[in-house]
Amino acid sequence: PSVSTWRVLERTSLPDSGVGVARVELVPVTGRAHQLRLHMEAIGHPVLGDELHGSDEAAAAAPRLCLHASALTLDHPDGRSGRVTFRSAAPF
Repeated sequence: PSVSTWRVLERTSLPDSGVGVARVELVPVTGRAHQLRLHMEAIGHPVLGDELHGSDEAAAAAPRLCLHASALTLDHPDGRSGRVTFRSAAPF
């Protein structure tokens, strides 16, 4: 089975509709395609803008999928430089 962890970072509402939303930190413990999107849908909180796994309301709530990797860590491909981390704040 696939495993993800999550925690709420911020709660707010959409400016146009007043619908309550939350910014959530998701961590895939295992690595399976669409895992985070499926887990959020399964607990009744689809990712905003998700046209594949979200409800019609969630898909229409954002112009793009609101899923963003804030940090990626990997072994440098030169094999000598160790692990490198890239960080990028969410644009939404």
